[in-house]
Amino acid sequence: MAVRQPAIRWVRSWILRNSRRSLRSRSWGVSRALDSKIDRKGPAAPLVPDPKVVRSLLTRYASLQIAHAESEKLERARELEDVSYTLCVMTGTRCVHDAIAAADALLVAAQSAVPTPTHNA
Repeated sequence: MAVRQPAIRWVRSWILRNSRRSLRSRSWGVSRALDSKIDRKGPAAPLVPDPKVVRSLLTRYASLQIAHAESEKLERARELEDVSYTLCVMTGTRCVHDAIAAADALLVAAQSAVPTPTHNA
């Protein structure tokens, strides 16, 4: 059974009208809530990923690189692509090589920020 074009146009326009209305009301509420919480006097502080998560991602990336070099399976390539993308997002870079360098710098900075315990006798 063929659906007539006017019916499809009507349904499409109804969906667009209602989705815009719900998005407008949600975004207005969210922006209003954020405006009351954000201090607009200075630049926003950058988000710094957890060093433990970054370390585990780097470990996973290295092991997937080795596994992919040994046997080029599609599943491994997808996992490697996912981990590479996650590293790029977490470090704010576009290239996986830049992401690895940024992750290493983050781990070095996090390690130097942790005070070493002193043993008092």
